Amino acid sequence: MGELPTPDFDFLLGPGGPLARALGEYEHRPPQIEMARCVWQAIAQKRDALIEAGTGTGKSIAYLVPALLCEQPLIVSTANKALQRQLYEKDVPLVRRALEMEFETVLIKGRQNYLCLRKYQLELPQQRTFAQLDPRYAGNLKALEEWVRHTETGDLEELPFLLDPDTMSHVTCPADECLYHDCFFYDRCFVMLMRQRAADARVVITNHHLLISDLALRTMGGVILPDTEIIVCDEAHQIERVATSIFETTVTDYTIPALLQRRLVREHAPGGQLEELSELNHLFFAGVLAAMDEPTVEIKGDWQEGIRLGHKVRDLAESLARLNPYADDPDMEEENAHFGLAVQAIRSAGDALLAVSQSDRDGDVVRYAEQVRRRHVNLVLHATPVSAAEPLGEHLFGRHTVICTSATLAAGGTFDLFVSRCGVSGRAIELIGAPVFDYPNQALIYLPKLPTYDWENRESYFEAVAQETARLLEASRGRAFCLFTSWAGLRYVAERLRYALPWPVLVQGELPRPELLRAFKATPHSVLFGVRSFWEGVDVPGEALSLVIIDKLPFPSPRDPLHKARVERINKEGGNSFIEYTLPLMILSLKQGFGRLIRTRTDRGVVAILDNRLTGKRYGSMVLRSLPPARVTHDFGDVYRFFAAGGFDAEYALSVWVDGEGEVVQYRWQLTRLLDGRAREGKGIAADPGEARWAAIRAATGQLCEAIRRGGRQTRDFRLEIRFPYAEGTADISPTDAPPDIRSTLESFDSVRVLLLEKPS
Repeated sequence: MGELPTPDFDFLLGPGGPLARALGEYEHRPPQIEMARCVWQAIAQKRDALIEAGTGTGKSIAYLVPALLCEQPLIVSTANKALQRQLYEKDVPLVRRALEMEFETVLIKGRQNYLCLRKYQLELPQQRTFAQLDPRYAGNLKALEEWVRHTETGDLEELPFLLDPDTMSHVTCPADECLYHDCFFYDRCFVMLMRQRAADARVVITNHHLLISDLALRTMGGVILPDTEIIVCDEAHQIERVATSIFETTVTDYTIPALLQRRLVREHAPGGQLEELSELNHLFFAGVLAAMDEPTVEIKGDWQEGIRLGHKVRDLAESLARLNPYADDPDMEEENAHFGLAVQAIRSAGDALLAVSQSDRDGDVVRYAEQVRRRHVNLVLHATPVSAAEPLGEHLFGRHTVICTSATLAAGGTFDLFVSRCGVSGRAIELIGAPVFDYPNQALIYLPKLPTYDWENRESYFEAVAQETARLLEASRGRAFCLFTSWAGLRYVAERLRYALPWPVLVQGELPRPELLRAFKATPHSVLFGVRSFWEGVDVPGEALSLVIIDKLPFPSPRDPLHKARVERINKEGGNSFIEYTLPLMILSLKQGFGRLIRTRTDRGVVAILDNRLTGKRYGSMVLRSLPPARVTHDFGDVYRFFAAGGFDAEYALSVWVDGEGEVVQYRWQLTRLLDGRAREGKGIAADPGEARWAAIRAATGQLCEAIRRGGRQTRDFRLEIRFPYAEGTADISPTDAPPDIRSTLESFDSVRVLLLEKPS
């Protein structure tokens, strides 16, 4: 590496360079070139790199070009499947073509993404029975069998239809069910073939969970990924969360019952042990549940019932191991392997019960119980490491050159939080890239003067949020994400506004997340109410998303046992947990929420943060400096003028709802002055929907014209927009078709536009 000359990144990533020619278009991005130089420097000096690269930088190209030019094997780890596919199908082939290189690229996913041929063959007769009973299923089964005959990868995402979760579980194989060399299909196993391809590949694309798990398992010989000195972690802000989940121990109230139901266990367990364990398991988890006064509580001290259960489960594993009836029978190799897996699963469950029940590791781990609503599972017990820094420092940052990049990696202008939480060495190269977008002109940050949030009087705060949200949505014509820090806030505001808004409303929890996002993109002017899972990893470029409303600063819950344990450790060690941990963590979450808005150079929009702590607390200025450099305002009129400059320049908006058919049809209307969101309402009845719409317009415009005259103005000075929510059958509504008196009134305005709004599709 030291002998290679530093590449000319100005040429490679500049106009007329190979990347510009390969793309067929060129956009000058100085932050991308700066990032490429930083990556090269880190690789050349064998140092880690921490790079915050804003949306639009083109960071995948910025790290791929120098990493591929260094001529060493490369692992790229990402946070989600969408980014993995983009790298595999688009970005890596683009750079390979531009640099005129030839090499193999492999995409590695977790086991649950690949068909297990052994389990598929066992499941096939059952699936054929289902197809005979339900002809609608026959087509999918035929497509599945055809796909299995021809697939080279076994990747279930390649299927032309979605497998239901139950079938998926019966045709995939987790590690604790894999027979490895004892499997009849081992030589054709898609997971093993994928690993063999990865061993010979120049570039391996994977995910954080698989990467960290594999690096940790190497000490026990469990290698999946090839050896390499260079690892790129894209979306690196999620590394600590993923590592914490990998190194924690969990056990549920269904863990033991599920193991005891296995055929091999039922057939060979010593008499009476299964009934005793079932009873002990029930008593233990019932006792934990009875001691909980909140959905999530910390476990303190030794739980003797859990310790006793853990030892009894371990005793069962040892008894089964001694009684193994297949150990000496060469014709029963597969049954012997299955039996061994069952014994190991029981032994691991016993260890997990001891880990969550004993206090000997308190301080290094936090133990807590969590109520959930899943199939068969009501309670989950955790033993979670307070810090993932030590294992990450040992397995990831201590042995490789690691390039960490994300749009949200720094807080308050430093990487201190990431370094301390992830065990990064002190020699890392750091870069906070300049913004790519013109935030002062493309975005506006709106900070209204709302009341201070008070837990004891939270409904009053949520009501203020609902009212401010309603007038913001009037100004933006919908097209918004309303992001909440709690389910309580989301439910209150969504229910309060669901029928008061003219816009199509989508609420998290009522549809699967992918379906909500699809409906939002497909339905003009829609509004989505969501919690944390919509704060990041969601990309909606263009006018469809022009407003992001954030109800409160996303501080972690002080009642979260893991957060509480981390805070206590920092304070105990003499630090300031708020400044060193809680505040930076909140800033990174807030930056993620902000990042949903501006995705391209042509996007425009408003981020409204409805939390007065940004202006009332001393740390508010630091938080604002951490956000993209958009203009900040406290004046709602600036929000209206921002959207007016984007083409929505009506001064008044009239929304008309019609409900019912037959002899009596109800209608209601709302007339809003968009400059400040002040509104008046009315309602009535009519003989049919058409008459109801005209009656609503007549009543509302009559009051508007009177108000304009009282103010000494004329209607020709104003523009009006009329909105018809869920407007099936109203295509014939236009000012020219109105009754004479209404047509005369509408023609007196400078302009009148009609907006027909759809139901979410």
